Amino acid sequence: MGEPFWNYVVLGVAFLFDGASFLVARRTFNAQRGGRSFWRAFHGSKDPSIFVVLFEDAADLLGLLVAFLGVLLSHQLQNPYLDGVASLLIGVILLVVAGLLLRENKSLLLGEPADLALLQGITELARTDAAVQDTATPMSSYLSPHEILIVLRVQFEPQLRTAELTQAVQRLQSSIRQQYPDVQHLFIEPTAQVMLAPEPPVME
Repeated sequence: MGEPFWNYVVLGVAFLFDGASFLVARRTFNAQRGGRSFWRAFHGSKDPSIFVVLFEDAADLLGLLVAFLGVLLSHQLQNPYLDGVASLLIGVILLVVAGLLLRENKSLLLGEPADLALLQGITELARTDAAVQDTATPMSSYLSPHEILIVLRVQFEPQLRTAELTQAVQRLQSSIRQQYPDVQHLFIEPTAQVMLAPEPPVME
C-alpha cells in the first residue's frame, strides 16, 4: 500500500466544508425549535428543508470519520480489507439516516393534517359566530410548511337569507385567516346537518 497523504488531505478538506454546512444548519434549526427539545422539534417540524440538510451533513461527518479510520487502520496494519469494512459502515450510516428522514417526511408527502390544537381553535372560533349553529371537525392538509388547506363544514341558522349567508361565510373566512395566517386555502361548506369528521391522527 502507498502513502495515503492525499487521502487525508481530501478527507480533511471535505470535513471542513461539511462541518461548516452542519454548523449553519444546526444554528438555523435551533433558531426554529425555540425551547423545544431536539427530537420534539424534529418530529413537529413542517419544513423538511432544514432538518434534511442537518441530518445529511451529520451523516457526511460521521462517514468522513469512518473513512479516515478505515484509511488509517488499513495503512497502519497493512490490511486493505479494513478500508472495505469502512465503506460498508458508511453505507449503513446512510441507510439509517435515509430511513429516519423517510419516516418523518412520509406524512408530509402524503398530506399531513394540521395540528389538532389548530383545528379545535378554528372550530371554536367558527362556533362563536351568531350565524353558526354547529360545525364539524375541519378537514385539513399541509401543502407546504406555512400553507394549510382547510375545509370547514358549517351548519348555519336556517332563517338566514342568501345575502346574510354570504356575509356570514365571508366573515368566518376573514376571522379565521386573521387569527391563523398559515390557513391560506379555506373552503367553508354550508350544510343542512353537520356530519362529524373523524378525528385527525395525532402525529408522534
